[in-house]
Amino acid sequence: FAGLVLIAISTPLADPARLAVQAQYSRLVSGRVGPDAFDYGLLRFEGARYGREALERLARLHGTPRDNDIAQRATAALALTDADD
Repeated sequence: FAGLVLIAISTPLADPARLAVQAQYSRLVSGRVGPDAFDYGLLRFEGARYGREALERLARLHGTPRDNDIAQRATAALALTDADD
């Protein structure tokens, strides 16, 4: 059983970073957390490539004032460097 768990977390489907990013992304886009309370830095610095990809998707949002706010904040997070962490 432990071997199966190890194999599972080694694949992209069960990658902890991917799962964490997916959960955070869902919270934001569903409205459970507001754009001003969301931790964009978590996606940028702790989410590996999944976090950057999610920020890129968020940066392309448009239409509503909320979407525009999220897009602006995601764009700013993408511009951060490790020195800003």
